[in-house]
Amino acid sequence: MKFRGLNNYSFDFIDKPERLHPTLTEEILKNDAKPFFNYIHSDDIDDVKNHLRSTKNEVLNIDFRLTGSRSVRYVSCKAISSENEDGSVFFKGCFEDNTIRINQKQILNKILFDFTHSISNKLDNIISLTDNLNCKPEDTSSKQIIEEIKGSSAELAAYLKEASEEYRTLQA
Repeated sequence: MKFRGLNNYSFDFIDKPERLHPTLTEEILKNDAKPFFNYIHSDDIDDVKNHLRSTKNEVLNIDFRLTGSRSVRYVSCKAISSENEDGSVFFKGCFEDNTIRINQKQILNKILFDFTHSISNKLDNIISLTDNLNCKPEDTSSKQIIEEIKGSSAELAAYLKEASEEYRTLQA
């Protein structure tokens, strides 16, 4: 991609742009990158343009979304920039479609969230039940069962705490 000044971008070469968006072709983008920018998500466009303007003779690394008719693609751009004598900036790098990876991560996060919340509710019930049973005089076998339930509950609580911390780490 070449940046020649405010809102003046072009792709001197882009390999298989249809992988990023089905309507983009090399011919369309050869002299004018505006069609590409038309598909960048409205929440991301200013950030992308600001990165392009401020990156001269350094590495560009930016993530953004491309919108389609019914879907959103998550794209990562990694490029090295160099300033030409005419003041234009040339970017050499690649686009990577991260949509599948991002979607899988979102699904796994949802599963982990649902799992920890579902089990923690059941665990709270078990702990309350054992506390209530423990307050009543029982025979020796009942006390053994209560102690076994307490031990299992404590192990499960520790596991859930660890899973919740891992979930929070993934979210960050």
